[in-house]
Amino acid sequence: MSFFPIFLSVVLVVRNQSANLEQLLTEAATSFDTLVSDYELIIVDNASNDNSVAVLKALTGERGPIPIHRS
Repeated sequence: MSFFPIFLSVVLVVRNQSANLEQLLTEAATSFDTLVSDYELIIVDNASNDNSVAVLKALTGERGPIPIHRS
């Protein structure tokens, strides 16, 4: 159950964070699940040169659709 009946959009900007993305998404989802009734995570990849995009695509397949934007 959440405290606030609101919809929240959260934008996360990442760059070369492939090793940290799973923990980031897990902690974000756990936190927002307890705070709001409905939310979306929008991931912006800021020109990573590691495999952040591939990791994000694999993780979003597990968690449902999460928009990933590349800059």
